[in-house]
Amino acid sequence: MCFEKDIMKELIREAIDSFNEDVIKGKKITLGFDGCADVICKVIRNNNNGSTKHIETMTEFSQYIEKMSGLSCSIELDREIRKAGGNSALFANAISECGVKTTIVGMYGRNQIADVFSELAEKCKIYSYNENQLAFSLEFADGKIMIAPKVIIEGDIWQKVVDAVGPDDLEQVFAEPDMLALVNWGELDFSTPLWKSTYDYLAQKRDMDKEIIVDLADCLRRSAEDIGELIKLLEAFATTRTLTLSVNESEAMELGKYLGLDVSDDYGSLCASLASSIKVQRIVLHAARRCYTSECGVISELPTQFNEAPKLLTGGGDNFNAGYTIGRLLGLRGELCNVYGNSMSSYYIMHGKSSDLNGLKDHMEKWYLELQ
Repeated sequence: MCFEKDIMKELIREAIDSFNEDVIKGKKITLGFDGCADVICKVIRNNNNGSTKHIETMTEFSQYIEKMSGLSCSIELDREIRKAGGNSALFANAISECGVKTTIVGMYGRNQIADVFSELAEKCKIYSYNENQLAFSLEFADGKIMIAPKVIIEGDIWQKVVDAVGPDDLEQVFAEPDMLALVNWGELDFSTPLWKSTYDYLAQKRDMDKEIIVDLADCLRRSAEDIGELIKLLEAFATTRTLTLSVNESEAMELGKYLGLDVSDDYGSLCASLASSIKVQRIVLHAARRCYTSECGVISELPTQFNEAPKLLTGGGDNFNAGYTIGRLLGLRGELCNVYGNSMSSYYIMHGKSSDLNGLKDHMEKWYLELQ
C-alpha cells in the first residue's frame, strides 16, 4: 500500500486535536497477569585493553553460536539495566505515566511487592498472587532475545487471583474499569484456564461500552490446539466487552498459519484476513515500519517513526499498546489510535523510558512538523 504524506499529516493533526487530558485522567484500566524483573543486557564480543565491543546484530550472534556448535563456549553479558518487566508491568508503567488510574494483577512478590517494582507501586495499585520471575533480554540493533525460565504454578490459578485481590474487590478490579488488558498469553502455560475464569466472571457483567485489549506475546511454542482454544476464547470475550486484539508480525503470522491464511509480509492483507477469520471487534498489527488496524471491515495504515539506533527495545510493543489504549479511551477510530500507539512506542524506543502526557503530545507535534 502507498501512503501519502499529506494523509499522514492530516491524521497526526487530527490525533493531536483529539487530545483531552481530563478525559484520559478520568479513565481506569486493569492489567494482568504476568510479572518479572527484566535484566537488559548486551552480548560482549571481546574486551581489549579495557575497551568492550558488543555483538551488534542478531545475525552476528547466531553466526557466533553456529561457529561454536560441537564445542563449548561461554557468553559474557554487559548488564545495562535491571527494571520492572513483564508485559503488564511495562504497559502499566506507560499508561499510568499518562495519568490513567491503573491496577495490575500479577506475579510481583510472594509476601510483599518485590523491590524492583517499588517505583511502579507508587503509580499503580498492585495485587500479587505469586513470586515474580527473572527474565534476561539480550538487545541488538535489529531485535532482542528474551530468556526466561518456565513458570509453573500448581493449584487453582483463578482462586489464587481471587485470594490476592479479595472477593469484595473483584468487581472494582475486573468489572468496573473502562479497559481490561490481558497480556502474555503465549509465555504462561496457565494463561488459558486463567483467562477462561476471567471470561466466566465478566460474562455475568456484560458491558459492551467497556473494552478489552489483548496482547498474546510470543506464541511460537504454543500448539495448534492451544491457538484454536485461544481464538474461541477471544471470540467469547468479544461478547462481553468490545475487544481489540493487538499483535506484532510474528504473532500475526502464527495465528495466520493456524487459520490457513497467506502469511507473506504483506501485513495489511494479513491484518484484513485475520479480521475476517477471528470474530472480534478490532485487530491491530504493529510491525517495525508500519501498523495496521482493521475495524468494521476497513483497514487503516500508518508508517511508524522507525528508529535506526534504538536506546531501548524491550517494552516497545507494550508502549505501543499503552498509546493505542489511550486512543481507545478517548473514543478514537483505529487510524488515530495508530498515531497514539506509534508515538508512544517511538518516544520510548528513542528515550529509553515512557513519556507522560506532555511528552506524548510534544512527540506527536514534532512528528507532524517533520512532515512539513
